[in-house]
Amino acid sequence: MKMNTDGLRVFAALALAVGVTTACSNSSNNRNAQVVPTADTVPGTPTLPMDMIGNYTAAAQTDLARTMQAVPWWCRGFNGDPDLDSDQCLDFSHKMDNAEYEARRYPTVADVTAAGGVLIEDRPANIGLAYTIGDIPSTFTQYTPNVYLYGGATNGNRLVGVAWVTFSGGEPAGFDGERENWVSDSSGNWWLMAWIIRGHQNQPDVFATTQPCLTDTDTTLASTADACFVAAHPEPFEVMVTNDDGYQSEGIDALVEGLYTLPNSEIHVVAPLANQSGSGDATTPPPYVTDGVPGTTHSGRPATAVTSTDPADAAGSGSPADSVVYGLDVLQLSPEVVLSGTNEGQNMSFATDLSGTVGAARTARRMGVPAIATSTGALTVTPDYPPAIAATLELLENWRLGMEVNTLESVLNINIPSCMSGETLNGTVYTVVAPDLAGRSYTDQDCSSTVSPADIQDDVDAFNNGWVGITDVGRDQPPNFP
Repeated sequence: MKMNTDGLRVFAALALAVGVTTACSNSSNNRNAQVVPTADTVPGTPTLPMDMIGNYTAAAQTDLARTMQAVPWWCRGFNGDPDLDSDQCLDFSHKMDNAEYEARRYPTVADVTAAGGVLIEDRPANIGLAYTIGDIPSTFTQYTPNVYLYGGATNGNRLVGVAWVTFSGGEPAGFDGERENWVSDSSGNWWLMAWIIRGHQNQPDVFATTQPCLTDTDTTLASTADACFVAAHPEPFEVMVTNDDGYQSEGIDALVEGLYTLPNSEIHVVAPLANQSGSGDATTPPPYVTDGVPGTTHSGRPATAVTSTDPADAAGSGSPADSVVYGLDVLQLSPEVVLSGTNEGQNMSFATDLSGTVGAARTARRMGVPAIATSTGALTVTPDYPPAIAATLELLENWRLGMEVNTLESVLNINIPSCMSGETLNGTVYTVVAPDLAGRSYTDQDCSSTVSPADIQDDVDAFNNGWVGITDVGRDQPPNFP
């Protein structure tokens, strides 16, 4: 059953009255639910769980299918070197996913030093700071980089790249193909950098010996408008937008119009034909099928409206999760990120698992694509979309710069209150999902509140007190990944 907007509002009202403490999920209905096995931790072998698809593999599969064997940027040759073939590209993509998965264990300098990492003083120029855990090996292991690169020396400086470093008598054989740029240092070590970490990817050459935004000791990157970022990211920034309110809703229109202001971007709208609020991550069950029909958003941007033959939906609409599956599998889109929303109404606490907005984002993440869910305060007030879109675009900017959590399990969920006239949002806090309301209101959004971030306990607190709340709603335990 798919719950409409009125149903969700009634559920919220009942929760206010009786203090519902539930966390409902439709994950059992989702055809993409996966069981994650224990990772293999033998050195030099894959540690990425077998049933978890990474960003590079998912994108390579789609790119190769939709472009008649043309390979994505990380599989292309540089300066006359040949591209990888399709099989080599898929193999290399899996290895880069594994390398990123390993490196994400140490997202900051504090994390790598806590694990015993030490700074390598003798290193190539303009790669930031390099830390290794353990001794430099004499052999090359394709799956696991042994050096992690950071944009500075302080505890909070973030991961910017990975490297394979070996102590051997000559240049190692490396990966398939002829694209590596091995360089040696004065100690006789051979270095191969791979620029695969978001924010400091280097699309012209994944194995470049330097990265345009890095110096010997730090990063100069502050904005996606910086010249160094633009130089390193010539590929269009591809975004797929979906929601649970329907493809002609005001919220998705506001978000799409905001996204169209981004330079060098491609925006694809694939959303339900009609309102599907409260549908979680449910998909159309067999033998019924989904389809897509061309349409436009409220402002006239091209869109695909997803339909369903399931008689349970009187409007004949596909669900939010259906829309994601249709966009990725049928239209063969290859977005860097899926944005779901902005929803008309907050999605927090007990409503998180009910939300089709969140369900769509979780579905994308299961399919190997990073995703962000965004919701604008409503229900008892008129949604104020301009500040909500500004907050969402700020989050997206930080995500593109590599400043946000971006593991294979994470799904960011942002809730933006709608302030009364004359009031403004108090700011942004990173918090957790409230297990229940605990006597609080689901609808209060007081932007005149003086409550400080230190006193905010969860997403309900943030919303009630006029703060933009960001939570990670990925679920990394079987069978609900994410």
